[in-house]
Amino acid sequence: MRSLLDLLWTASAGLWARPSRTLLILLGPVIGVGAIVAAIGLTESAKGDVRATLEELGTDLVTVQASSGFQGTQGLPRLPPEADERLKRIPLLRSSTVVTELPGHQILPFEKASEAFEVLPISLRAANPELPSVLEVDMAWGRWLNEWDDRPGHRTVVLGSDTAEQFAVLPGETRTILIDDRPYGIAGVLEEVVLVPSYNLSVFISQTASEDDFANDGGPTEAILRIADGETLQDSDADFLNTVLTYGGPGGIDPPTVPTDELEATASVDETLRSVVLLMGALALLVGGLGIANVMSISVLQRSAEIGIRRAVGHTRARIAAQFLSEAAAIGFLGGIIGALLGAGVVIVGADWRNWTMVLPTQALFGAALLSVVVAVVAGLIPAIKAARLEPLETLRLG
Repeated sequence: MRSLLDLLWTASAGLWARPSRTLLILLGPVIGVGAIVAAIGLTESAKGDVRATLEELGTDLVTVQASSGFQGTQGLPRLPPEADERLKRIPLLRSSTVVTELPGHQILPFEKASEAFEVLPISLRAANPELPSVLEVDMAWGRWLNEWDDRPGHRTVVLGSDTAEQFAVLPGETRTILIDDRPYGIAGVLEEVVLVPSYNLSVFISQTASEDDFANDGGPTEAILRIADGETLQDSDADFLNTVLTYGGPGGIDPPTVPTDELEATASVDETLRSVVLLMGALALLVGGLGIANVMSISVLQRSAEIGIRRAVGHTRARIAAQFLSEAAAIGFLGGIIGALLGAGVVIVGADWRNWTMVLPTQALFGAALLSVVVAVVAGLIPAIKAARLEPLETLRLG
């Protein structure tokens, strides 16, 4: 026990005798371990956020677009006008509704804002009263379009969350906007639609207003579906939906889209990013290991007199090698601890900034720190062997 304590004391004395050198060779393990821990923690936090979103929103929402190969009125792909009624007869669906996109219209918060909002892609959409219930999204404030708004001459809109932010609309504010210079009163603002993000930068009007003011006489451009409990959308169901909607006539639908699959795809992209950052962290550790090997090799030459004295007073080759390996292990340990703490701090700040639920596996912290020690010990093997092979007389020539 006494011999081990002496070895640790000697190793620590060797490190702190040259603090600037020690701090420099610590950078490699610190950066490498920090990058590894941050990559694992941020990716796991992002995946945890995606999982929480999937659990909250469910995986039964499906969007159907009119086939891009079939051009309807006004040059837009359109579903049949009877699409809404036909969808409601399908037992596979728990609920459904249709939406019509109306492109080419100028939407302004007030008359003199045309230049400021000239390039802002705010979409005009005609929707039915049941859209929020199918999306399972509440109103941020106000109310959704109802049967009263669907009467001729009633000009009422509901804004998407991003549109309301762009127009600086205050909750409960009595206000109008302009659609092609026609004033429309704001009835409310829809909460963020996570699964259909294009709805956030949209303005919704009733089907009657779309026909009266914008000559919309075609079918809807898309359908929003909720699959019945216990059911899943199969390839055969997609073909069945196409047949039910078109009755074998012209047009059709593009392959149905499950928005939650896109969230999972985003998580896959995050996995790729994590692999890249992990590789960069491993490379930083490798470079740090080479730095440790180089600096300790130079240290052997600089401390040759010390090594010679220790050999002269009876220290064995094994003890000399153990001293240098202990110094390398201490560098790896300190670098691993500091790097792990630095990486954990990045995860905490990043998760808070993105409003994620922080997930930081403890095995990542200990594993990265242990890897740092292993790399440092391996890097210190050659300098340790070199130091152990020095003879007392040879050190006089080197020193």
